[in-house]
Amino acid sequence: MNPRDQKNYLRRVLHDLFGNTVDIERSIEEISSANSFDNPDDYEKITSNLSSYRGHKNFKSKNRKPECDFVIEDKRIIIEYDERQHFTKARAICLTNYPKDIKTFFDKSTWLNLCKEFNAKDNDPIDRDETRAFYDTVRDIEAYRNGWHLIRFYHGEFDWADKNALKYLKAKVAAATKTKLESTRTKSRILRLALKTEYDLFNKDKSATKAFNFVAQEIKDKQTFDFLVTPGGFIHFKWADKYSDVIKDQKEAQKIIPALKKLADETIQNFWNTLPAKTKLKLQTSIKFITFGIDSNNKDEYDNVIQCIQFVALFDTKKSKVIHWTGKSYPTTYDQKVRLIEFEDLESHFVKVNNETLCLLGCHDLKIFSPRAKAIAGQERQIKIKQFDKLMKQYKPNIIFQHPHNTDTYKIWNTEWKTVEKKYPFVKEYVSGIRHYNYGHKTRGTMNNVLDKTILGKVETIIF
Repeated sequence: MNPRDQKNYLRRVLHDLFGNTVDIERSIEEISSANSFDNPDDYEKITSNLSSYRGHKNFKSKNRKPECDFVIEDKRIIIEYDERQHFTKARAICLTNYPKDIKTFFDKSTWLNLCKEFNAKDNDPIDRDETRAFYDTVRDIEAYRNGWHLIRFYHGEFDWADKNALKYLKAKVAAATKTKLESTRTKSRILRLALKTEYDLFNKDKSATKAFNFVAQEIKDKQTFDFLVTPGGFIHFKWADKYSDVIKDQKEAQKIIPALKKLADETIQNFWNTLPAKTKLKLQTSIKFITFGIDSNNKDEYDNVIQCIQFVALFDTKKSKVIHWTGKSYPTTYDQKVRLIEFEDLESHFVKVNNETLCLLGCHDLKIFSPRAKAIAGQERQIKIKQFDKLMKQYKPNIIFQHPHNTDTYKIWNTEWKTVEKKYPFVKEYVSGIRHYNYGHKTRGTMNNVLDKTILGKVETIIF
C-alpha cells in the first residue's frame, strides 16, 4: 500500500463522516511546544531521556505549534496517520515516559512494538528522529490536556480504500469519544492583534475599527483575556498646531507632553466610543485591558517629519478610559534626526494592575536590553541603560509588552528577548505587538516565524 494514496483515501472517508468540517495539516493554538516549558512535570522525564539517547538537545523550540494531519474542530477530534518514519527508538523513549494519567486513543504497546520492529532512522538533520518524536509527543499530551481526542492510525493498519473503511473509522471514533475530556491547561490570558499590512493610521478608512470588529468576532463565547496588545502606532493623532515649531531641547520638549497626551487620550476615547456597540460589548466582557500604541508627527510644508512622539497607553475596558501612559524612551538614529520627544521618566514604563507588574515599552525601547547597544552606547545612553536595569530589578515585572511599528523578521528583536530571558528570570511572559510589513518591500521572514519567536508564555494571536 502506498502511504500517500492511503492518506488520501483516509481523507475521503473522513469527509464522508464529517463533511467539510475536516481541516488538513493545520496547527491548533493550544497544542504548542510552549506548554512543555510551562509544564515541566509532564515533559521532564521525556526530554531528559530523549537528550541522553544520542546527546542531541536542540530538538524543541520555545513556541512551535506542530501541524496535525486532520482536524475536526467542532468535534475536537484530531486524526494522525503515522508512516514508517514515526517508529523510531526516539519515539519509543517518549512513549515509555508519558505521564501516567495521559490517555492515548491508540494502543501504546502496538506503537512500541512497531518502533522495535521498524527501528526507523532519519539523520538529516542529525536530530530528526528526536525532533519528530518530540512533536508527536507534544500532539499527544497537549491534545489530551486541552480536551482534544487525538486518534492515531499506523500505515498498514487498515486499507482505507476498502468498502468497510467508513465502518472501521466510525468504530474507532466512537470508542475514543466515549471518554469525556476537559481542558486542564491554563488558557492564554494575553491576546495579540497582528496586522498584515500598513493602513490609514488616522483610521479614515476605518481599518483600525475593522480590526477591532474582527477581534471581537474571533473571540469565542466565554473566552476571556487579561490583555489585548496592539502594535506601535496602531492609531495616530494630529499634532497640536500651537507646537508646530520644533523644540530642540529635550528638557523643554518634556513640557508639551501633557498637551500631546491629552490629544492622544481624546483620540483613543473617540476611537473607542465610535466602535459598534456589539464590538464594544464583546471587548468589555472578554478583555480587561488594551495596550494602544499611538503616535503623532509634526510635519513641515513638504510633509517631512520634523518632530514626533510615540505613546503607549493602557486602557481599562470596564472604565472605558486610559489608566496609564508612557512612551518611547530609547530612540533610534532616525528618531533623533526627527527629534522624537523622549520619555525621560523611565519609571512610567512600569505599572501595577491586575495584581501584577507590567513593563510597557515603545518600539525601539527593547533595544535597551541589547548587549551590542550597550557596547557602543555613548555616555547618556549608558546612564539610561543602567537606570532601566535598576528599575527592572526594583519593580520585577512579570510581563513585558513591546509595541514595535513594523516587524517583518523576528531577528530584529531576538537578541534582546533572549537577554531578557537570561537576565531577568522574574519575567514570565512577554509579547511584541506585530505589524508584519516592510514599508512596501518584500518581508524577510514569515508571519508564523515572527509570531512564534516574539512571545514568552501563553499568547493567543488574531491576524487581521
